[in-house]
Parts: sequence; C-alpha cells; structure tokens
Amino acid sequence: MEASERPERRWTARTMPEKSCPAASPLMNSAYICAARYRPGHRTTEVAQIAQEEITMTVGPDEGDARPELVVLVGLQASGKSTFYAHRFSGTHALVSKDLFRRARHRQRRQMRLVEEALTEGVPVVVDNTNPSPHEWAPLVAAGRAYDARVVAYWFPPDVKDALARNAARQGPERVPDIGVYATLKRLRRPRRADGFDAVYEVRFDGHGGFLVAPAEERPATGVIPRGPGA
Repeated sequence: MEASERPERRWTARTMPEKSCPAASPLMNSAYICAARYRPGHRTTEVAQIAQEEITMTVGPDEGDARPELVVLVGLQASGKSTFYAHRFSGTHALVSKDLFRRARHRQRRQMRLVEEALTEGVPVVVDNTNPSPHEWAPLVAAGRAYDARVVAYWFPPDVKDALARNAARQGPERVPDIGVYATLKRLRRPRRADGFDAVYEVRFDGHGGFLVAPAEERPATGVIPRGPGA
C-alpha cells in the first residue's frame, strides 16, 4: 500500500512507563508507546512493527538514505510547530530557531551558519520558524542541496482562531501581537515538492494531545491559503 493511501494514525506525547521498545531510538520509542496505547492486546513484535510503520509514514521512508536531514516547519505563530518538534524530533534532530537568538543583529545569517554547521557534521536539523514563503525556504533548500541533505517540509494548515487563542495564553516575548499573526497569514503559502523539497507532510492536531501527520496533497500554487475553522 502506498504511503498516501495509508490511514492517518494518532501520535501522542503522553508516556506509558510500563511500555518501551527494546533498544530503540527516542523516535522509535515514541511510536511504540503510541502503537501500544491505541492497539492494546497486540504482541510486542506486532506493536513494534506498527511503530515502524508510524515512522515510515510520518517521517518519510528511509530507503537506505544516509544523507543528513534538513526539516523546515511552515506555519503561523502558535500553530504547534515547537510542540511538534519536541514530540517528534527533539531526540534525533538539532534545533535552529530565530526565537533562540532574538537579540542577534543578523539573525538570518546566524541561522544559516548554524544550519550549515549541523549539516557539515552530518547532524539532522529542524528549522523552527514561521517560514511562510519561498523567500524563507529558498536559502534553506539551497543549503540542503549544497550539503547533500534530504530537505523535508512540514506544513501546518492555518487555523487563525486557535492560533490566536494559543498565542494569547503565552507569556513574555513568546507572545506576539495579533497583527503579527495576520501579517504572517498574508504571506503564508503551502510548500510543495516543486519548491525543491524531497517530501512535504501536513500536520494537524489529533485532539488527544498529539498530532496527525500525512503526506501533503500536491496542489497547484494559487497563492490562496484555505482558512481553518473560525478564520
């Protein structure tokens, strides 16, 4: 069955201490926990197989690809990108985000330097910014190609109402003015493989504290972003 035909499966950050996947990476262990939670009664080998399918579907098939991975998160402020990184990539990928060096004079230059340093060392890396348009993606895709990396986009479809609510609950510098969210919305464009990505995935909240991830549909670039509920 092709990955695009597989049903979406739940992913949750909630842990089950009594369950673990033997000798697994943090990513594999999280998938195992999720599979065990939603498929009680399965034998260990069955759950482990389901967990591996989760990784193949949501992170992309490995197929023996030894290249480092450059992941680009694309979405509004407060759309769940940083939480998604913590759930999915914190144990395997380095994090680069302009939010981590707000006072830097040349934030873009610093970001690119950190990305290139990671790829030079063969370390997979996630760029966690809004990254709303090709203006932001192009330098990252170019860097990925220069360092022979697999470049993957994770697209968070805009739900303005929920993003504003989550943003309002933030404190200090993490909270941005609402006008900033709307400004990003005006520039926001769905990434496509035609933009130079090796793969593009769509991410949504699953309603259970985690995320649903599936290959994004390839649609013509119209410049129009579909609005989420309440937008």
